[in-house]
Amino acid sequence: MKKRLDKHNFYDYVTNTWIDDDALFDHVLWNYYDFKSLRTNNHLEGWHHRLNNDLNNVVHPHFYLFIRAIQNDYAYNSAISSCHLANGVLPPRKNLYVNRNARLQNLEERCKQQTLTLDEYQPKRR
Repeated sequence: MKKRLDKHNFYDYVTNTWIDDDALFDHVLWNYYDFKSLRTNNHLEGWHHRLNNDLNNVVHPHFYLFIRAIQNDYAYNSAISSCHLANGVLPPRKNLYVNRNARLQNLEERCKQQTLTLDEYQPKRR
């Protein structure tokens, strides 16, 4: 007979595995608080979308068609890198994301300065 997992066992599991100071996984492995780089996997989704388009959305492409798509992707990324190295400027980000990042950084800074409570922060970060 299976043992039923109650909320106390689940709480113990979560805290022992992720939260406590001596947890199985250190918080630096999973906690993105104060993380200044990519917070999402959107860049990977974009790459996957480009690759699928290059393969005409074929689920199981022929091997050589796949190799050609990877070569095209390499050429695309090389061109982007060359432009970046030549002028030192990355492609511009959409204003939507620039504004969203600025808003999140402002909320985070207000939390650090304790001018915004966690209860006020949670709904505003969406």
